[in-house]
Amino acid sequence: MAILTLRTHNQITVPAKLTRELGLSVGDPLDVLIVGDTIVIKRMAPVAQEDWLTDETLAEIDAAAKGPFTTFTSLDEAERALNG
Repeated sequence: MAILTLRTHNQITVPAKLTRELGLSVGDPLDVLIVGDTIVIKRMAPVAQEDWLTDETLAEIDAAAKGPFTTFTSLDEAERALNG
């Protein structure tokens, strides 16, 4: 068991031995749960892109990035287009 101390800004430091044993690196996401009066910190399983980014979603992102967009040469021209 490791003893951690709550520091300024409510931060804790995970001992190097534990991070090595778990294969953790700086920036790795961790899941924090409260179970009764206990805090449980778990390594989050990585989520593969294909599990959340479907072909349909990729197509929507691609379409949104390409437009349709209209380019205006002045603010007046843009206002006229918006106001009809």
